[in-house]
Amino acid sequence: MNMTKSMIHFPLFIALLFSFYAMAVLAADSNISVKGYASIKGRPMDKDFKVSVLDSFQDVQQLFSEMRQDDRNHTQCFNRAHWWCYTMERDHGVKSMKIFLLFTKRFRKTLDPKWDFHVAPMVASYNEHGEIQEYVLDQTFMNNPLRREEWVRNFSEGKPCIEASTFPEGYAKDEQNWCYIIRVPMYYLALNEIRKTDTGSKPAAIQWNKWELKKAEEAFGAHPILRRFGILFNGIL
Repeated sequence: MNMTKSMIHFPLFIALLFSFYAMAVLAADSNISVKGYASIKGRPMDKDFKVSVLDSFQDVQQLFSEMRQDDRNHTQCFNRAHWWCYTMERDHGVKSMKIFLLFTKRFRKTLDPKWDFHVAPMVASYNEHGEIQEYVLDQTFMNNPLRREEWVRNFSEGKPCIEASTFPEGYAKDEQNWCYIIRVPMYYLALNEIRKTDTGSKPAAIQWNKWELKKAEEAFGAHPILRRFGILFNGIL
């Protein structure tokens, strides 16, 4: 009887231990400084969403260093970006953006046929002159956060990209331009959602979708905190 009770209580003990450990880890890592908020440039349909403006580049670097790196092979960039954006808000209250880079027919036919689009999280921070600077956090392909212009140049092979405020219809068949970039709030998972919002067939994304988050987390392995206990966990914390 006592052995049975002990077996019942042991999982509860482990769960409580993990909860306290997780809270301690998150509290220790929560020193990101948010100094203000700003609207996303050229997105009237998302006018109610405000991006966190971080105090300095050091905050950007800390966010980048905490991003999960255990992504599985052959995962989609939009799932990785979605989970990274979610954890930045969950762990630090940082509201981020996503930057989509869309490659045209001209780009794919002339330079690289395998790329249709790419997306990564983007945050805003004050620079040394007190100006707001955008940084892309692309943990899969880059070793450090990059200024938006640098990140775009890396993937566009130096070709100029058009900044679009709404979904650029027909970009995939465009034979005149090389690429387009579009900024959106962190809640948009993929291009189709942006397209529907921008054409008025779907409301603006204003909160996280639990099903999308569950699918996004599947791009990664076990949660790093739980791996320290040797426990596999696939749910959302």
